[in-house]
Amino acid sequence: MNATFWVISLLMVLVSLGIILPSILRKPKFGVEDLRVQNVLIAKEKLKELEVELKTERISKELYDKRKEELETALLNDTEQSNTEIKEVKHSGSAAWIVAIITPVLAVVMYIVLGTSPELLSNLSLAQSGAAGSGQTAQQQTQMSPQVMAEKIAARLEEEPDNAQGWALLGQTFMQLKRFPDAATAFEKSYALAPDNAQVMFRYADSLAMANNGSLEGKPIELINKALIIAPRDMTGLWLSGMYAEEHGDNKKALSQWTLLYQVVNGTQYQQPVMEMLLRVNGKVDKKNQVDLAALGNAPVGSSTTSASTSAAVRVTVSIDKSIQSKFAATDTVFIYAKAMTGPPMPLAAVKKQVKDLPVTLTLDDTMAMMPSMKLSKFQKVKIGARISKSGNAISQAGDIKQELVNISTTNSSAVSLLLGGATGSSKLSVIPSSKTKQTTKQTTKTNSSTTSSRSVKLKVDLDPTLQSEVSPSDVVFIYASAMSGSKMPLAVVKKQVSDLPVYLSLDDSMAMTDSYKLSGFAKVKVGARISKSGGVVATDGDLFNEVLNVDTDSSQPFTLIINQRKGSKK
Repeated sequence: MNATFWVISLLMVLVSLGIILPSILRKPKFGVEDLRVQNVLIAKEKLKELEVELKTERISKELYDKRKEELETALLNDTEQSNTEIKEVKHSGSAAWIVAIITPVLAVVMYIVLGTSPELLSNLSLAQSGAAGSGQTAQQQTQMSPQVMAEKIAARLEEEPDNAQGWALLGQTFMQLKRFPDAATAFEKSYALAPDNAQVMFRYADSLAMANNGSLEGKPIELINKALIIAPRDMTGLWLSGMYAEEHGDNKKALSQWTLLYQVVNGTQYQQPVMEMLLRVNGKVDKKNQVDLAALGNAPVGSSTTSASTSAAVRVTVSIDKSIQSKFAATDTVFIYAKAMTGPPMPLAAVKKQVKDLPVTLTLDDTMAMMPSMKLSKFQKVKIGARISKSGNAISQAGDIKQELVNISTTNSSAVSLLLGGATGSSKLSVIPSSKTKQTTKQTTKTNSSTTSSRSVKLKVDLDPTLQSEVSPSDVVFIYASAMSGSKMPLAVVKKQVSDLPVYLSLDDSMAMTDSYKLSGFAKVKVGARISKSGGVVATDGDLFNEVLNVDTDSSQPFTLIINQRKGSKK
């Protein structure tokens, strides 16, 4: 054996080590230790959710303790399994080091003893490759797609078919993939294993409805009603139950469910939409069954002093600044009103005057209330305002001028002053912008603010002139975006009046009814507008409407939607 042979042999050994060592030394991108940390974080998050559910009385203390124990047990099992895997990976790494050192030495010894044996060297090479490969078993992808996650969960459930939480997780993953029938099957198995889990019931009902074009008929509503017995203050359950009741004409039950829902969401972003739902159904039931929405939505004046309530009033003087008086006609309408500081925008008291009556001093009290349940005496603090309207419309129009004072006591005998067109203490003067100005402002605000998604639908909505005589200015206009298939729940919705048309607007996630069902989750949507004389959220024969399909939510190009069809008739 000459020097050349040894040089070549040494080079071959170095090349072999160059192939093996990187595999040994490379740190796994996503090993079992990372998985263990992730499991702990997930467990902590689930525990927080359980604590919120307990605090809001969505689950009982017994059910909370049971789920917490199940969570701790599952976490312990995962931790023990991770420890075993870590040991296996360490052993595999040690074996790779031994093979990496022994292989070249053994190759030389065997060569000296046996000579060059192609079969032997081939076998050694295979062993070397296998050892190096075994050292990489802990490497995982840093991110897991819902599809991959579903496959992994399904594989584990083959070994643990009695894991109720696993089936629920698989169902939730299928919901993300919009595989609604598969989600329903998974939730069905979870429900069979955990029949007292209200959250599983709600999700099972939701998946069944989504698999059946959004219909809650049959099994879904049965599950919702059963789950509400266990978790009577669940937001999703109350909303769906009320919606089902209203669709079937049971306005009394819808009012009852949504009244409880309002108490759950009070102080959140859902407060105003729920109050609007309550205002709608409250007017559809007998007076004896109506709810005092003012007392529900705001802190009422103490009922122990009845005389104080009945004497609640605000004395106000309204005048106009001489610098703007020439811009208005003497017969232009002046609305003077009191509103709640928060909650529904309906006036608690209102009176109508004309510009020629200014300055005027008057008293706003319960005799000027628009609804028995929305009175001035129900509130300790209110907002006082005045607005000049050239059109005489109760809805603000472009060019109107208004002035408001906030935090005005309803039991203070001192008069307050409003000067239209001038500064008055803490009052706020504003000129109502045109529809185009509103749209420009809204789009600018949306662009500059931090949003979860840039997806939106920009459009102009108008009414066919030939149908103008069939509607009144106060008729309600619903403008919405919904999924092309599945649930009928709007992804984004806004309510206007016929007097607002034409209107320019942008539908986006800020108009979603729930956090889990938003416009940003869909590439294509259905966009529509409907005029309802009843103001009902459910379409009825005679409503005027129009819809556009396959609207791209990622397009910045606005389009025009003309309301030109009548529900229940062929165009």
